Amino acid sequence: FKDQATERGFLGRRKDALVSRACIIAILAAVLSLSTFAASFLLVAPNPPGGSPHYGEVLLVSRSLHLLMFVLSFLLTLTCKSSLSSKLRPALMEGLVIVLAFVGMVCAVLCTPTRSCKLLGHNFREVLPLNAYESDSDMILYVDGLITAVHLALPIRWFVMTPLALGSILVFVSVAFGLGSEEPVFNRCVNGMSLLFLVIAISLGKRFHEMDERKAFFDIIQ
Repeated sequence: FKDQATERGFLGRRKDALVSRACIIAILAAVLSLSTFAASFLLVAPNPPGGSPHYGEVLLVSRSLHLLMFVLSFLLTLTCKSSLSSKLRPALMEGLVIVLAFVGMVCAVLCTPTRSCKLLGHNFREVLPLNAYESDSDMILYVDGLITAVHLALPIRWFVMTPLALGSILVFVSVAFGLGSEEPVFNRCVNGMSLLFLVIAISLGKRFHEMDERKAFFDIIQ
């Protein structure tokens, strides 16, 4: 809205819904991250005799990223449940959620042992067990899943969401083409374009829905 008072009223009207829904999403993210953290101990094979000396540090980085995701989700849950949420301005609450979502996305992508290995500058085939392999499918699922959840579940303004949408594409490109991927270059390009169009479609859907919300709000206050 051109009128700042109207914009503040629109934001204030949606703040309670943002806090309650962000809490639900944060709890789901905490459960997921804690589950994957536990799985990293239960399902990941220990370093075999004569294995790489870097195996332990790779697992440490991977598990640390899993744990960081849980901590971020837990902090957002505490913020939403505490009196702090009532003291935060709606715009600040929006920004906090977006920042935590982006950091969580990066952690989710990099916590896979093969990528944690590359992050430390090692060849995962020389460090991880022989059955280790890498695919971009989990990265695409993490990125698209988070973008979809945030856009559909949380009443955050479209233009505030835009950096997260652009950041998701940047994360994929940086990891797939910068850090490296086992996928053929053609597949990486197709995956990247597919993700781009998914993000554009979700972002446009968010924009159209917000325009309808703004029109309804303006009609009510008139």
